[in-house]
Amino acid sequence: MIHDLVVEGNLVDVHQITHRQIGISDGIISEIARHGVEGEHTLAVDDCLIFPGFIDIHTHLREPGWTYKEDFVTGTRAAIHGGITCLVDMPNLPDPTTNVRKILEKKALASERGRIEILLYAGVTEANMLSLKTMAEHVAGFKIFTAESTGDLYVPYSGLGDASSEISKTGKPLSVHAEDQSINESRKQELKNRLDPKVHCDARPPLSEIRAVKEVLKLDGRINLCHLSTPEAVDLVRKAKEDGKQIYCEAALHHLFFNRNNVRNAYSKVNPPLRDESSQEGLLKRFVRGEVDFLTTDHAPHSAEEKERDIWSAPSGMTGLDDYGRVITWLMVERKVNPMNILRTSCTNPAEFLGLKRRGRVKKGNIADLTIINLKRPSKTRSEHLYTKCGWSPYEGIEFPGSVANTISKGNILSEYDEVYV
Repeated sequence: MIHDLVVEGNLVDVHQITHRQIGISDGIISEIARHGVEGEHTLAVDDCLIFPGFIDIHTHLREPGWTYKEDFVTGTRAAIHGGITCLVDMPNLPDPTTNVRKILEKKALASERGRIEILLYAGVTEANMLSLKTMAEHVAGFKIFTAESTGDLYVPYSGLGDASSEISKTGKPLSVHAEDQSINESRKQELKNRLDPKVHCDARPPLSEIRAVKEVLKLDGRINLCHLSTPEAVDLVRKAKEDGKQIYCEAALHHLFFNRNNVRNAYSKVNPPLRDESSQEGLLKRFVRGEVDFLTTDHAPHSAEEKERDIWSAPSGMTGLDDYGRVITWLMVERKVNPMNILRTSCTNPAEFLGLKRRGRVKKGNIADLTIINLKRPSKTRSEHLYTKCGWSPYEGIEFPGSVANTISKGNILSEYDEVYV
């Protein structure tokens, strides 16, 4: 059989890394062998690692409503640049995605304008809990905020039980932004006269996350704790798993790579905030040990004009899609993260959590999504090579030990290093 494309290199699978030829036809993986696979075109990447296409389960692409920050075109091009072939977009927008009409409108935009697969979360509020079932067939999962963040979504602890019960009936997973609203409000009042950039870190202390995580762990269902920033919270999740709960957690790029010592201005303002160096190291150790389930960007772009306001009025959020693969090279080279751990957190676990049966593994019959990482070609984040519309990155000027060589979606080569073709 002559395939449309053959990709040849070092394939990362759950138990080992082996040299393989991957035949692709009609956007599907049609053959995998050591040798003898023939194709009309061949992409030989013998010095690289071949992963299934990376899946980011936590992004904010800002469409509709905030398209001056980002949109489905620019956001998915940034994702391709970072090695991502499928992502999930969050519901917090000026008009949040909280009913079927809004979901279908957003879904149509995503399908028309996205350069890769875009899945959606529906937002949960106290007002829409009884209509979650009608939304379920159109979304990948549901999102709850236990504290106010960017956007207008928030469910107090008193409503979590009813929400998780209704979501469990749908069979879809729940992702929770876990911070304590009362702690955040109290600390903000105490610190409101401070204007130094690090005040945001103090206004949302580790206890805020830890207390909220404890509340979420009382719930039943398939639940992901978003962007955990403290090692103590990861330990709570690990203990809950040992007790038999279907609890998962994610780490965002920025909480692994940065700490509060890197905070210079509101560009580093994010919820939950960057923690101290000790917490960062604790989080990294748990990631290396395999105690974190998902690696996400929490890509949350804002305009430079917005980020240059004072620390209290500037919005929270960092970009990350352009840099996803580069930070992964840092994790593998500098922090000695096993490539199979990257496979787990960026491919297999996200696919299983979302119920994506033909993604997450490179195997015959699966969608031909591949991410090719070159650990022998260093790269630097430069503003002129960013695809995110907001045009800035917290990683600007940082040199990483490797690069995303190619992103392949449904058998189509969409990028080569800093060139995105779609």
